[in-house]
Amino acid sequence: MKRILLPLLALLIASPALAQEPVYEEGSVWAISYVRTEPGQFDNYLEELSQVWKRLNDMAVERGYILSYHMLSSQAANRDDWDLMLLVEYPNMAALDNVEERYAPLRHEILGSMTEANEADRVRRVLREIVGGKLARELVFKN
Repeated sequence: MKRILLPLLALLIASPALAQEPVYEEGSVWAISYVRTEPGQFDNYLEELSQVWKRLNDMAVERGYILSYHMLSSQAANRDDWDLMLLVEYPNMAALDNVEERYAPLRHEILGSMTEANEADRVRRVLREIVGGKLARELVFKN
């Protein structure tokens, strides 16, 4: 009988702890790109970002598609490492649904024709390499 009651008692005691609310809330979602600029091209790449990426994200903020965007620079630890991190903050995962459809008109406004868009893409490939990316959800402690 003790073999049955002791585990059952332990389960009843532990149940309130298992049912506790988390100490955090889910926050915004970050799309993160890790970029390695080609040697001597860092400033040229930032100029290119200011012409397209910045303008695109400014328009997305105005329309409520994103909350914010940021850049972080770091010394690469090795030749496979990134030296620039691009972050775009979305309000939630649902904001990523049909994101390409929402951004297509913005890209067209900035880049114009498909020929111009392809040329801009060619220029970016000469200036940098995307070495990785991920989505991350911010976790915010509750008060």
